Amino acid sequence: MSKVKDFTFCVLSYNHSKYILTHLESIKYQVIAFGEGINCHLIITEDHSSDNTLLLIKNWLDRNQHIFISVNLVKNPVNQGTCYCTIKILESLKTNYFKLTAGDDYYSKNNIFQFVSNEPEFDILSGLPIRLNNERIYYSFFEIFNYLLSNYIYSRNTLLDRLSNVSIINAPNLFYSRHLVKKPEVYEILNSFDVVEDLPLQISIAENNKTSNLTSTLIPVVIYRRTPSSTYIAESKRFNNDQINAFNLLLDINSRQGNSFNVFIVKLRKKFFLQKKKSRKSLNLVYLIYFLRGLYYIPRVIWDYKRIKFDLKEEEVHYQNLINNQNVYD
Repeated sequence: MSKVKDFTFCVLSYNHSKYILTHLESIKYQVIAFGEGINCHLIITEDHSSDNTLLLIKNWLDRNQHIFISVNLVKNPVNQGTCYCTIKILESLKTNYFKLTAGDDYYSKNNIFQFVSNEPEFDILSGLPIRLNNERIYYSFFEIFNYLLSNYIYSRNTLLDRLSNVSIINAPNLFYSRHLVKKPEVYEILNSFDVVEDLPLQISIAENNKTSNLTSTLIPVVIYRRTPSSTYIAESKRFNNDQINAFNLLLDINSRQGNSFNVFIVKLRKKFFLQKKKSRKSLNLVYLIYFLRGLYYIPRVIWDYKRIKFDLKEEEVHYQNLINNQNVYD
């Protein structure tokens, strides 16, 4: 039985007309299938889409807003960027448990409320990364192997160490502790970014809460979609500027804390990023350090990988049901 009494679904939406109904239907599935006795809230920021995303959201809410205790639809008169929208969501957030997602991803068939109940004291909690690309649901051996390996390498390190070095962190599957992100200093860092919200959130937690950690699981909660409208593609210039900003912020924090090794690694990573992959010397050294640190843990990672129990066929059926259910709004 879930220990969660209140939960807020938070949606970042921009030009998601092809996907927003699937996303909203997956929220509806969670509420109806698992949300009995839980006060569910919904916050949506619509960042002045140029397609009919807003209309689709309104039509969906007309039929379904009754399943929530409260609904807050924030409509930006001009495009403000993901980070601005994230601040608006955090400012409106009133429940201890919440999940921030983009409108092109969707919730898996797994019980989100039970998932967070199993880790009640988390700082940052991660589900297993599962992909959706060209309507195909799958998981990448490389991504999950390194997701597991990162967990072992940084198990005794700070969150700042993990963010400064090579690590796999799947943003769509992350849950944040409310008391760590609903702070003015977090908003201040977010304000200095544009379309990348996950890194600023993680860096701000790492800076202001030095003992914070990331708890990883073998359970997928959000299926994340790669599309031509994904931020790193559709807003590549803005995305790149945010990435450079993140490197600079990590350099500043590590320098102030006297962590020379992290400064060295972040400089190498930034150099490679600025060179647009023309030179691999800095990248090779960074990954060599990562590989050497992870050698000892490879047998454990292989064991964990074999323990993953996720039925792709069942998830495909779940996804198709969401597609079928949204046809009523066409």
